[in-house]
Amino acid sequence: MISYQDRLRQSARRAGHVLCLGIDPDLDRLPLSLAAWEEYVNALLETVQPAAIKPNAAYFEVFGCEGWAWLERLCGRWRGKIPIILDVKRGDIGPSSKAYAKSAFERLEVDACTVNPWMGRDSIQPFADYAPQHGFYALVRTSNPGHQDLQKSPVDGQELWQKLLRELPQWFPGAGMVVGATGPQDLAFTCRHLAPDCPLLIPGVGSQGGQADEVLLALRQTEITLHRVNVSSKILYAQEDFPDLTPLEAARKAFQKYAAQLALS
Repeated sequence: MISYQDRLRQSARRAGHVLCLGIDPDLDRLPLSLAAWEEYVNALLETVQPAAIKPNAAYFEVFGCEGWAWLERLCGRWRGKIPIILDVKRGDIGPSSKAYAKSAFERLEVDACTVNPWMGRDSIQPFADYAPQHGFYALVRTSNPGHQDLQKSPVDGQELWQKLLRELPQWFPGAGMVVGATGPQDLAFTCRHLAPDCPLLIPGVGSQGGQADEVLLALRQTEITLHRVNVSSKILYAQEDFPDLTPLEAARKAFQKYAAQLALS
């Protein structure tokens, strides 16, 4: 089995861009039944070519066993066709993290997942044990406004998130990182100091205000095919911007727009 990093490279070249489609089903924003939502997502994925997909587990778990069953079907349907990044932000004491990693990589069989490294190295070691076939993305500099509460704190002459940025590859060579698009200067700093073979997952483009052109400019300093820029709401709920179109038509239109903005060339 080829490494996760190589699968990222291959899928980006196949798609011609680095757009990751976030899948966050919210029935309040798009009032469909759960079954209709599943049909909608499958129809969208059949007609576009994302460089990865990122289902957010919380949006499935809220529906209980029915939602989890859909998540399992989603992963099973697209496994081996598109890199699947499970957004779960796990991080716990060793035995619990070992169970979380087993759930992601052996039960759902996803390619990678997000983890919270702020409990320290041992809390994410179980996820690293599945490398190189599987990857993980540690929350380093997130896109939410509250990132400033801790991540920007000064320590050892740098900000705390920068310390983690430098130390994480020493703990786990090739570790992925989540760095938000809402801080273009911080993203540019990341790309200048990024260790080789460390993939980035970049949320915040679209509804949160991050700009695709600024992200792409920063990524040009690195091996761009390793990275993924996530867009969720502005694609899944594009009908809010294009009310004359059906949800599927609007989502396709929005996807093509972002894919063009995040093209490799």
